[in-house]
Amino acid sequence: MFSRLHIDTTPMRSRPFTLLLLSRTITRFGSIVTSTTILLHVARLTDSPLATGSVAAVQLLPILVLGLYGGHLADRFDRRRLAVLSEAALTLVAIILCGTSMLQQPSMTVLYVLVAASSALASVQRAALDSVVPRVVERDQLASASALLAASTTIAGLAAPAIAAALFFQLGPTFNYGLDAVSFALSALCLFGLPQLPPPKQEDPMPVHRSLAEGIAYVHTRPDLRASYLFDLAAMAFAAPTTMLPFLANSMGIGAGSGILFTAGAAGSLLMLLMSGWTSRLVHIGIPLAIVCALYGLTTALLGASSSFAIAVLLLAAGGAADALSVIFRDTLWNSTIPDRLRGRVAGVETVSYAIGAPLSGLIFGTLGTLYGFRAALVIGGSLAIASVCLIALLTPSLRTVSVKLDHTESEMS
Repeated sequence: MFSRLHIDTTPMRSRPFTLLLLSRTITRFGSIVTSTTILLHVARLTDSPLATGSVAAVQLLPILVLGLYGGHLADRFDRRRLAVLSEAALTLVAIILCGTSMLQQPSMTVLYVLVAASSALASVQRAALDSVVPRVVERDQLASASALLAASTTIAGLAAPAIAAALFFQLGPTFNYGLDAVSFALSALCLFGLPQLPPPKQEDPMPVHRSLAEGIAYVHTRPDLRASYLFDLAAMAFAAPTTMLPFLANSMGIGAGSGILFTAGAAGSLLMLLMSGWTSRLVHIGIPLAIVCALYGLTTALLGASSSFAIAVLLLAAGGAADALSVIFRDTLWNSTIPDRLRGRVAGVETVSYAIGAPLSGLIFGTLGTLYGFRAALVIGGSLAIASVCLIALLTPSLRTVSVKLDHTESEMS
Protein backbone atom coordinates (compact mmCIF):
# COMPACT_ATOMS: atom_id res chain seq x y z
CA MET A 1 0.00 0.00 0.00
CA PHE A 2 2.74 2.47 0.99
CA SER A 3 4.58 1.86 -2.29
CA ARG A 4 1.84 3.88 -3.96
CA LEU A 5 2.65 6.91 -1.84
CA HIS A 6 6.31 7.40 -2.74
CA ILE A 7 7.52 9.77 -5.43
CA ASP A 8 8.53 8.05 -8.69
CA THR A 9 12.19 8.79 -9.54
CA THR A 10 12.23 6.99 -12.91
CA PRO A 11 12.71 10.22 -14.94
CA MET A 12 16.05 10.78 -13.17
CA ARG A 13 17.53 7.97 -15.27
CA SER A 14 17.72 10.63 -17.96
CA ARG A 15 20.87 12.73 -17.47
CA PRO A 16 19.40 15.80 -19.25
CA PHE A 17 16.37 15.70 -16.97
CA THR A 18 18.58 15.38 -13.88
CA LEU A 19 20.58 18.45 -14.95
CA LEU A 20 17.36 20.35 -15.59
CA LEU A 21 16.14 19.28 -12.15
CA LEU A 22 19.34 20.51 -10.50
CA SER A 23 19.23 23.81 -12.40
CA ARG A 24 15.62 24.49 -11.41
CA THR A 25 16.35 23.67 -7.76
CA ILE A 26 19.36 25.97 -7.50
CA THR A 27 17.74 28.94 -9.23
CA ARG A 28 14.56 28.46 -7.20
CA PHE A 29 16.53 28.58 -3.95
CA GLY A 30 18.23 31.84 -4.85
CA SER A 31 15.05 33.44 -6.18
CA ILE A 32 13.10 32.66 -3.00
CA VAL A 33 15.92 34.04 -0.85
CA THR A 34 15.71 37.30 -2.79
CA SER A 35 11.91 37.54 -2.90
CA THR A 36 11.71 36.91 0.85
CA THR A 37 14.46 39.46 1.49
CA ILE A 38 12.77 42.14 -0.61
CA LEU A 39 9.45 41.71 1.24
CA LEU A 40 11.14 41.90 4.65
CA HIS A 41 13.26 44.85 3.55
CA VAL A 42 10.40 46.94 2.18
CA ALA A 43 8.14 46.06 5.11
CA ARG A 44 10.87 47.25 7.49
CA LEU A 45 11.52 50.48 5.57
CA THR A 46 7.90 51.48 5.00
CA ASP A 47 5.67 49.47 7.36
CA SER A 48 3.12 49.70 4.53
CA PRO A 49 1.13 46.78 3.06
CA LEU A 50 0.63 48.80 -0.14
CA ALA A 51 4.35 49.49 -0.60
CA THR A 52 5.16 45.86 0.13
CA GLY A 53 2.51 44.64 -2.29
CA SER A 54 3.80 47.04 -4.92
CA VAL A 55 7.09 45.14 -5.05
CA ALA A 56 5.14 42.28 -6.59
CA ALA A 57 2.84 44.53 -8.61
CA VAL A 58 5.67 46.13 -10.61
CA GLN A 59 6.38 42.72 -12.12
CA LEU A 60 3.05 42.72 -13.95
CA LEU A 61 3.81 44.73 -17.11
CA PRO A 62 7.07 42.91 -17.98
CA ILE A 63 5.31 39.58 -17.59
CA LEU A 64 2.43 40.63 -19.84
CA VAL A 65 4.81 41.88 -22.52
CA LEU A 66 7.55 39.26 -22.40
CA GLY A 67 5.69 36.21 -21.11
CA LEU A 68 4.06 35.51 -24.46
CA TYR A 69 7.11 36.68 -26.40
CA GLY A 70 9.30 34.30 -24.39
CA GLY A 71 7.14 31.44 -25.60
CA HIS A 72 7.59 32.60 -29.19
CA LEU A 73 11.37 32.65 -28.72
CA ALA A 74 11.27 29.12 -27.30
CA ASP A 75 9.61 27.91 -30.50
CA ARG A 76 12.06 29.76 -32.76
CA PHE A 77 15.47 29.26 -31.10
CA ASP A 78 17.45 26.58 -29.28
CA ARG A 79 15.72 26.24 -25.91
CA ARG A 80 18.88 25.40 -23.98
CA ARG A 81 20.71 28.46 -25.30
CA LEU A 82 17.74 30.68 -24.56
CA ALA A 83 17.56 29.41 -20.97
CA VAL A 84 21.32 29.87 -20.43
CA LEU A 85 21.26 33.44 -21.74
CA SER A 86 18.29 34.22 -19.49
CA GLU A 87 20.13 32.85 -16.45
CA ALA A 88 23.23 34.89 -17.32
CA ALA A 89 21.17 38.09 -17.59
CA LEU A 90 19.44 37.31 -14.29
CA THR A 91 22.87 36.92 -12.68
CA LEU A 92 23.77 40.44 -13.82
CA VAL A 93 20.53 41.91 -12.45
CA ALA A 94 21.14 40.22 -9.09
CA ILE A 95 24.65 41.68 -8.94
CA ILE A 96 23.28 45.19 -9.58
CA LEU A 97 20.61 44.61 -6.93
CA CYS A 98 23.34 43.56 -4.52
CA GLY A 99 25.27 46.75 -5.18
CA THR A 100 22.18 48.93 -4.83
CA SER A 101 21.38 47.45 -1.43
CA MET A 102 24.76 48.65 -0.12
CA LEU A 103 23.55 52.24 -0.31
CA GLN A 104 22.59 53.81 3.00
CA GLN A 105 19.18 54.81 1.66
CA PRO A 106 18.23 52.43 -1.19
CA SER A 107 15.96 54.01 -3.77
CA MET A 108 12.58 52.31 -3.96
CA THR A 109 12.33 53.36 -7.62
CA VAL A 110 15.60 51.64 -8.49
CA LEU A 111 14.51 48.59 -6.53
CA TYR A 112 11.24 48.45 -8.46
CA VAL A 113 13.08 48.76 -11.79
CA LEU A 114 15.42 45.89 -10.89
CA VAL A 115 12.51 43.72 -9.75
CA ALA A 116 10.74 44.46 -13.05
CA ALA A 117 13.87 43.57 -15.06
CA SER A 118 14.21 40.31 -13.16
CA SER A 119 10.55 39.56 -13.82
CA ALA A 120 10.96 40.17 -17.56
CA LEU A 121 13.97 37.87 -17.84
CA ALA A 122 12.36 35.19 -15.67
CA SER A 123 9.39 35.15 -18.07
CA VAL A 124 11.66 34.20 -20.96
CA GLN A 125 13.56 31.71 -18.79
CA ARG A 126 10.40 29.99 -17.60
CA ALA A 127 8.92 29.62 -21.09
CA ALA A 128 12.18 28.09 -22.33
CA LEU A 129 12.55 25.65 -19.43
CA ASP A 130 8.89 24.60 -19.36
CA SER A 131 9.04 23.64 -23.03
CA VAL A 132 12.14 21.49 -22.43
CA VAL A 133 10.58 18.90 -20.10
CA PRO A 134 8.65 16.85 -22.71
CA ARG A 135 11.83 16.69 -24.82
CA VAL A 136 13.95 15.00 -22.14
CA VAL A 137 11.53 12.47 -20.57
CA GLU A 138 9.21 9.81 -21.96
CA ARG A 139 5.52 10.64 -22.29
CA ASP A 140 4.44 8.10 -19.66
CA GLN A 141 6.84 9.69 -17.18
CA LEU A 142 5.55 13.26 -17.48
CA ALA A 143 3.48 13.15 -14.27
CA SER A 144 6.45 11.75 -12.34
CA ALA A 145 8.75 14.36 -13.88
CA SER A 146 6.34 17.11 -12.85
CA ALA A 147 6.28 15.73 -9.31
CA LEU A 148 10.08 15.58 -9.15
CA LEU A 149 10.46 19.14 -10.43
CA ALA A 150 7.87 20.37 -7.97
CA ALA A 151 9.47 18.39 -5.11
CA SER A 152 12.98 19.66 -5.81
CA THR A 153 11.95 23.29 -6.03
CA THR A 154 9.82 22.80 -2.91
CA ILE A 155 12.83 21.45 -1.02
CA ALA A 156 14.70 24.60 -2.05
CA GLY A 157 11.70 26.65 -0.96
CA LEU A 158 11.57 24.84 2.35
CA ALA A 159 15.06 26.00 3.33
CA ALA A 160 15.25 29.33 1.51
CA PRO A 161 12.71 31.46 3.47
CA ALA A 162 14.08 30.51 6.89
CA ILE A 163 17.65 31.07 5.70
CA ALA A 164 16.67 34.37 4.07
CA ALA A 165 14.97 35.64 7.23
CA ALA A 166 17.88 34.61 9.45
CA LEU A 167 20.47 36.20 7.14
CA PHE A 168 18.36 39.33 6.74
CA PHE A 169 18.15 39.98 10.47
CA GLN A 170 21.81 39.07 11.00
CA LEU A 171 23.61 40.44 7.92
CA GLY A 172 21.11 42.62 6.08
CA PRO A 173 19.87 42.26 2.49
CA THR A 174 23.16 42.57 0.57
CA PHE A 175 24.42 39.07 1.31
CA ASN A 176 21.09 37.55 0.27
CA TYR A 177 21.07 39.31 -3.10
CA GLY A 178 24.63 38.14 -3.69
CA LEU A 179 23.53 34.59 -2.92
CA ASP A 180 20.89 34.89 -5.63
CA ALA A 181 23.53 35.99 -8.17
CA VAL A 182 25.58 32.91 -7.36
CA SER A 183 22.54 30.66 -7.72
CA PHE A 184 21.74 31.94 -11.21
CA ALA A 185 25.34 31.43 -12.30
CA LEU A 186 25.37 27.84 -11.00
CA SER A 187 22.03 27.16 -12.66
CA ALA A 188 23.40 28.35 -16.00
CA LEU A 189 26.36 25.98 -15.63
CA CYS A 190 23.96 23.07 -15.13
CA LEU A 191 22.06 24.00 -18.28
CA PHE A 192 25.27 23.89 -20.30
CA GLY A 193 25.15 20.10 -19.76
CA LEU A 194 21.88 19.73 -21.63
CA PRO A 195 21.96 18.65 -25.27
CA GLN A 196 21.10 21.20 -27.91
CA LEU A 197 17.33 21.57 -28.09
CA PRO A 198 16.48 23.14 -31.44
CA PRO A 199 12.87 24.18 -31.97
CA PRO A 200 10.52 21.86 -33.85
CA LYS A 201 10.79 22.27 -37.61
CA GLN A 202 8.16 24.54 -39.09
CA GLU A 203 7.56 24.98 -42.78
CA ASP A 204 7.30 28.75 -42.75
CA PRO A 205 8.51 30.64 -39.67
CA MET A 206 5.79 33.17 -38.93
CA PRO A 207 6.04 36.74 -37.63
CA VAL A 208 5.94 37.27 -33.88
CA HIS A 209 2.37 38.53 -33.77
CA ARG A 210 1.07 35.55 -35.76
CA SER A 211 3.06 33.12 -33.64
CA LEU A 212 1.63 34.55 -30.42
CA ALA A 213 -1.85 34.62 -31.90
CA GLU A 214 -1.58 30.93 -32.81
CA GLY A 215 -0.65 30.00 -29.24
CA ILE A 216 -3.56 31.99 -27.83
CA ALA A 217 -5.93 30.57 -30.47
CA TYR A 218 -4.94 27.02 -29.56
CA VAL A 219 -5.69 27.67 -25.90
CA HIS A 220 -9.05 29.13 -26.95
CA THR A 221 -9.95 25.81 -28.64
CA ARG A 222 -9.17 23.91 -25.42
CA PRO A 223 -11.63 24.93 -22.67
CA ASP A 224 -9.95 22.52 -20.23
CA LEU A 225 -6.56 24.14 -20.84
CA ARG A 226 -8.03 27.62 -20.54
CA ALA A 227 -9.72 26.67 -17.27
CA SER A 228 -6.45 25.36 -15.83
CA TYR A 229 -4.80 28.71 -16.53
CA LEU A 230 -7.70 30.58 -14.95
CA PHE A 231 -7.62 28.32 -11.86
CA ASP A 232 -3.95 29.12 -11.46
CA LEU A 233 -4.51 32.83 -11.92
CA ALA A 234 -7.45 32.98 -9.49
CA ALA A 235 -5.64 31.02 -6.78
CA MET A 236 -2.46 33.08 -7.06
CA ALA A 237 -4.08 36.50 -7.41
CA PHE A 238 -6.66 36.14 -4.65
CA ALA A 239 -5.17 33.60 -2.25
CA ALA A 240 -1.33 33.75 -2.30
CA PRO A 241 -0.68 35.14 1.21
CA THR A 242 3.06 35.85 0.86
CA THR A 243 2.96 39.67 0.89
CA MET A 244 0.91 39.65 4.11
CA LEU A 245 3.20 37.27 6.01
CA PRO A 246 5.57 39.98 7.34
CA PHE A 247 2.58 41.72 8.91
CA LEU A 248 1.19 38.45 10.27
CA ALA A 249 4.60 37.75 11.83
CA ASN A 250 4.75 41.24 13.35
CA SER A 251 1.29 40.84 14.84
CA MET A 252 2.47 37.65 16.54
CA GLY A 253 5.72 39.22 17.69
CA ILE A 254 7.94 36.51 16.23
CA GLY A 255 10.50 38.72 14.41
CA ALA A 256 13.24 36.53 12.93
CA GLY A 257 10.92 33.56 13.34
CA SER A 258 8.93 34.90 10.40
CA GLY A 259 10.98 32.48 8.31
CA ILE A 260 8.86 29.69 9.77
CA LEU A 261 5.73 31.20 8.24
CA PHE A 262 7.44 31.56 4.86
CA THR A 263 8.66 27.96 5.11
CA ALA A 264 5.43 26.30 6.26
CA GLY A 265 3.86 26.28 2.79
CA ALA A 266 6.94 24.67 1.28
CA ALA A 267 6.94 22.04 4.04
CA GLY A 268 3.34 21.12 3.25
CA SER A 269 4.16 20.99 -0.46
CA LEU A 270 7.12 18.71 0.14
CA LEU A 271 5.14 16.31 2.30
CA MET A 272 2.44 16.03 -0.34
CA LEU A 273 4.94 15.65 -3.17
CA LEU A 274 6.72 12.83 -1.37
CA MET A 275 3.40 10.99 -1.38
CA SER A 276 2.48 11.88 -4.95
CA GLY A 277 3.18 8.56 -6.68
CA TRP A 278 -0.56 7.92 -6.96
CA THR A 279 -1.08 10.96 -9.21
CA SER A 280 0.49 9.20 -12.21
CA ARG A 281 -2.44 6.77 -12.24
CA LEU A 282 -5.09 9.45 -12.56
CA VAL A 283 -6.71 9.71 -15.98
CA HIS A 284 -9.22 12.51 -15.40
CA ILE A 285 -7.67 15.37 -13.42
CA GLY A 286 -9.89 18.35 -14.30
CA ILE A 287 -12.18 18.17 -11.27
CA PRO A 288 -9.37 17.25 -8.83
CA LEU A 289 -7.51 20.32 -10.08
CA ALA A 290 -10.50 22.54 -9.33
CA ILE A 291 -10.91 21.04 -5.86
CA VAL A 292 -7.30 21.60 -4.76
CA CYS A 293 -7.32 25.19 -6.07
CA ALA A 294 -10.47 25.91 -4.06
CA LEU A 295 -8.88 24.33 -0.98
CA TYR A 296 -5.91 26.66 -1.41
CA GLY A 297 -8.30 29.61 -1.19
CA LEU A 298 -9.94 28.14 1.89
CA THR A 299 -6.64 27.90 3.78
CA THR A 300 -5.91 31.57 3.04
CA ALA A 301 -9.34 32.69 4.25
CA LEU A 302 -8.94 30.70 7.48
CA LEU A 303 -5.43 32.12 7.94
CA GLY A 304 -6.87 35.61 8.15
CA ALA A 305 -9.26 34.50 10.87
CA SER A 306 -6.57 32.84 12.99
CA SER A 307 -4.48 34.53 15.67
CA SER A 308 -2.63 31.37 16.72
CA PHE A 309 0.90 30.88 15.43
CA ALA A 310 0.56 27.09 15.45
CA ILE A 311 -2.71 27.16 13.52
CA ALA A 312 -1.24 29.65 11.05
CA VAL A 313 1.67 27.30 10.38
CA LEU A 314 -0.72 24.35 9.87
CA LEU A 315 -2.93 26.35 7.49
CA LEU A 316 0.05 27.51 5.45
CA ALA A 317 1.29 23.91 5.27
CA ALA A 318 -2.15 22.73 4.12
CA GLY A 319 -2.19 25.45 1.48
CA GLY A 320 1.24 24.31 0.33
CA ALA A 321 0.00 20.73 0.01
CA ALA A 322 -2.96 21.86 -2.11
CA ASP A 323 -0.65 23.96 -4.26
CA ALA A 324 1.68 20.99 -4.80
CA LEU A 325 -1.16 18.87 -6.15
CA SER A 326 -2.35 21.68 -8.40
CA VAL A 327 1.16 21.98 -9.89
CA ILE A 328 1.29 18.25 -10.66
CA PHE A 329 -2.20 18.20 -12.18
CA ARG A 330 -1.62 21.32 -14.31
CA ASP A 331 1.82 20.30 -15.55
CA THR A 332 0.59 16.81 -16.45
CA LEU A 333 -2.34 18.26 -18.39
CA TRP A 334 -0.13 20.74 -20.24
CA ASN A 335 2.78 18.41 -21.01
CA SER A 336 0.66 15.48 -22.16
CA THR A 337 -1.83 17.30 -24.38
CA ILE A 338 -0.06 20.20 -26.12
CA PRO A 339 1.56 19.63 -29.56
CA ASP A 340 5.33 20.03 -29.50
CA ARG A 341 5.29 22.55 -32.35
CA LEU A 342 3.11 24.81 -30.19
CA ARG A 343 4.59 24.02 -26.81
CA GLY A 344 6.85 27.06 -26.52
CA ARG A 345 4.25 29.67 -27.43
CA VAL A 346 1.56 27.94 -25.34
CA ALA A 347 4.11 27.85 -22.50
CA GLY A 348 4.22 31.62 -22.98
CA VAL A 349 0.48 31.78 -22.28
CA GLU A 350 1.03 29.59 -19.22
CA THR A 351 3.91 31.81 -18.09
CA VAL A 352 1.67 34.86 -18.23
CA SER A 353 -1.22 33.18 -16.37
CA TYR A 354 1.16 31.86 -13.71
CA ALA A 355 3.42 34.85 -13.34
CA ILE A 356 0.86 37.66 -13.26
CA GLY A 357 -0.82 35.98 -10.30
CA ALA A 358 1.87 37.05 -7.83
CA PRO A 359 1.96 40.71 -8.94
CA LEU A 360 -1.83 40.88 -8.91
CA SER A 361 -1.78 39.28 -5.48
CA GLY A 362 0.60 41.95 -4.23
CA LEU A 363 -1.61 44.70 -5.62
CA ILE A 364 -4.85 43.15 -4.34
CA PHE A 365 -3.57 42.31 -0.87
CA GLY A 366 -1.67 45.59 -0.61
CA THR A 367 -4.84 47.55 -1.38
CA LEU A 368 -7.14 45.43 0.79
CA GLY A 369 -4.59 45.41 3.61
CA THR A 370 -4.31 49.20 3.54
CA LEU A 371 -8.08 49.68 3.50
CA TYR A 372 -9.23 46.96 5.89
CA GLY A 373 -6.16 45.49 7.58
CA PHE A 374 -4.13 42.44 6.60
CA ARG A 375 -6.39 39.90 8.34
CA ALA A 376 -9.52 41.07 6.53
CA ALA A 377 -7.50 41.09 3.30
CA LEU A 378 -6.67 37.41 3.73
CA VAL A 379 -10.29 36.46 4.45
CA ILE A 380 -11.63 38.44 1.48
CA GLY A 381 -8.93 37.20 -0.88
CA GLY A 382 -9.36 33.54 0.04
CA SER A 383 -13.12 33.80 -0.36
CA LEU A 384 -12.77 35.39 -3.80
CA ALA A 385 -10.45 32.57 -4.85
CA ILE A 386 -12.97 29.91 -3.84
CA ALA A 387 -15.81 31.69 -5.65
CA SER A 388 -13.73 32.19 -8.80
CA VAL A 389 -12.59 28.57 -9.00
CA CYS A 390 -16.13 27.26 -8.49
CA LEU A 391 -17.49 29.58 -11.20
CA ILE A 392 -14.78 28.57 -13.70
CA ALA A 393 -15.42 24.88 -13.03
CA LEU A 394 -19.17 25.27 -13.52
CA LEU A 395 -18.61 27.06 -16.83
CA THR A 396 -16.20 24.37 -18.13
CA PRO A 397 -18.03 21.02 -18.47
CA SER A 398 -15.12 19.46 -20.38
CA LEU A 399 -13.09 19.36 -17.15
CA ARG A 400 -15.08 16.27 -16.17
CA THR A 401 -13.94 14.28 -19.20
CA VAL A 402 -10.50 15.54 -20.27
CA SER A 403 -8.01 12.67 -20.25
CA VAL A 404 -4.25 12.96 -19.82
CA LYS A 405 -3.75 9.45 -21.20
CA LEU A 406 -5.11 10.18 -24.66
CA ASP A 407 -2.77 11.64 -27.25
CA HIS A 408 -3.88 15.18 -28.01
CA THR A 409 -0.59 16.17 -29.53
CA GLU A 410 -1.90 16.17 -33.06
CA SER A 411 -4.96 18.20 -32.26
CA GLU A 412 -5.82 20.51 -35.09
CA MET A 413 -6.69 24.11 -34.59
CA SER A 414 -9.88 25.32 -36.11
